[in-house]
Amino acid sequence: MSKVAVISSNTAWSIRNFRLGLARSLKKAGYRVVLVSSRDKHSKDLEGEFEFHEIFINNKGTNPIEDLRTIFEYFKIYKKLTPDVVFGFTIKPNVYGNITCCFFRIKTVVNTITGLGTLFIKPNLATRIAKVLYKLSLGKSTKVFFQNMDDFRLFIDEGMVREGKCDALPGSGVNVQKFKPVKGCRGKTFKFLLIARMLWDKGVGEYVEAARVIKRKYRNVEFLLLGSVGVNNPSAIPKEKIVEWEKEGIVKYLG
Repeated sequence: MSKVAVISSNTAWSIRNFRLGLARSLKKAGYRVVLVSSRDKHSKDLEGEFEFHEIFINNKGTNPIEDLRTIFEYFKIYKKLTPDVVFGFTIKPNVYGNITCCFFRIKTVVNTITGLGTLFIKPNLATRIAKVLYKLSLGKSTKVFFQNMDDFRLFIDEGMVREGKCDALPGSGVNVQKFKPVKGCRGKTFKFLLIARMLWDKGVGEYVEAARVIKRKYRNVEFLLLGSVGVNNPSAIPKEKIVEWEKEGIVKYLG
């Protein structure tokens, strides 16, 4: 019988975009790979290749009733699957998924802290609660990966996880077979491109300020923005602000 490997994240979108290589590698190694996330338009693509279980996760919410529902649904899924290894990504799968793993004594639990988001950028009561939950849940992890050293040091210094079980990964990785550089396409203008959701917390404002400084000094430079605008996030940049930057001639928004 194949060992069961669960990959859980807050959205099917994030699994399809960032964890597909991991899922395929595990499947190739002989694991029965099960994906667990909330359902979105990318779920059908995943279901065509892997076993998919939908779970309720409000990744922006702090309602304790909703979070209890998430824990209960994890409990039902993991009781049914009895996984041999669980890979958790994003805050709620890492925290509530880990809590559920304790009930069933799942031996191998690997968590990746991809980022901390606004919860840690603007500390409040929810931040303190998150720290306690991280400390409780990551105590049961086999391995915890961080994608930047600032988060790594924060978790160690705050006592949220033991340093001995931690390691750093330089990002989620890029499939260089799919994303290949194009040769010989550079023109006379030197172009900078920022790819991100249009959020203040992503550093878009700093990028624009840097563009102002560079454009005062150099003529043949262009600064481009690529990413969704008007997203449901407390630090979302209004479309009007981006239009204002374009009229000022600082950046060009590609959509």
